[in-house]
Amino acid sequence: LGFSRNAFGEPEISRRDRAASKLIWAELNLISLEREEDTTEEWSLPHTISRFFGVERPTPRSPAHVTFEEVFVTLLHWRCPELVPEEVRNFRRSAIDEIVRTAHALVITRLVKQWVVARQRREATKTELSGVNTEHSAIGAEGRTGGEEARV
Repeated sequence: LGFSRNAFGEPEISRRDRAASKLIWAELNLISLEREEDTTEEWSLPHTISRFFGVERPTPRSPAHVTFEEVFVTLLHWRCPELVPEEVRNFRRSAIDEIVRTAHALVITRLVKQWVVARQRREATKTELSGVNTEHSAIGAEGRTGGEEARV
């Protein structure tokens, strides 16, 4: 995304850069959703009618599909706004609110997914540990003699 690099070659990402990358991510998401809506409106014929006339329906694209040109133009708009003509900037201002809302929604979605994954890992670890503890306690109970204590 054009971040500056330090002497070790690692990107130096400021808070402003992080915010810009989230807005870029949101705008690309909106671009892909617009394309998806356009393709569904274009091919709204029922499947039986389209088969009767021999019209093949296009294979559905991934919702995350954007072209290189769209990515490059979006990066240019967010990372080098001084290179964008004033007319284009004025036109894009109307979409900023929707881009910001989408960025917030994507951040919340990512956070919820992280919570779900963390919970699943905790549960998986808990079941693995409980399975290991029951095996050890069963072995310890069988192998105990007189005054020995079971170690778990």
